[in-house]
Amino acid sequence: MGKKESKATRRRLVNAYLSSVISISLVLLLIGVASLLLVNAGSVSRYFKESVQVSLILADNVSEEVGADYAEELASRSQIRSARFVSREQGEEELKQMLGEGFLLCNEYSPKRAKILSRNIERMAVANALVTNEPTEVLASRFPGFFHRVLVDAPCSGLGIIRKKPDTRYKKADDLFTLPVVQAAILDNAARYVRPGGT
Repeated sequence: MGKKESKATRRRLVNAYLSSVISISLVLLLIGVASLLLVNAGSVSRYFKESVQVSLILADNVSEEVGADYAEELASRSQIRSARFVSREQGEEELKQMLGEGFLLCNEYSPKRAKILSRNIERMAVANALVTNEPTEVLASRFPGFFHRVLVDAPCSGLGIIRKKPDTRYKKADDLFTLPVVQAAILDNAARYVRPGGT
């Protein structure tokens, strides 16, 4: 009995010693990182000021004068290197130059499926693609008449795959009756994204 107790005590002491050493090492590492940041705070600040670019999108009803005043006020701040106001047309042109001719916007209302979509786009190395997670009416207000082509994959009842997913037959009838209303709203909003002459 005495040997077992001494082995257990020895094990507890070794575990306590190891956890103390690891804890102290982590604290010292954090102190080192914090002191490095403090010592190099000026260069870190300069890096962010010179390298990080932030774009602010103003509402459509903001006049050019108000936008220019806002840009001037931002430029006067010490944290900001430069600020400028661009019109919607200039913004579209600059975006086209940055992204190239083709631009793919993929919107998925479900956050879980949006993450999966984002991973698939990254895995397939699709260039100039952006995945969003917004209601269709929000995108319709942000991108009216913007896209040449719009493809809609509206939600369906799932009744066509009952063999694969038998739980589908237990859907509430109310969900099935409201589905056409949801589909129509999505299609109406998607039609607002299409520019004249687009499809």
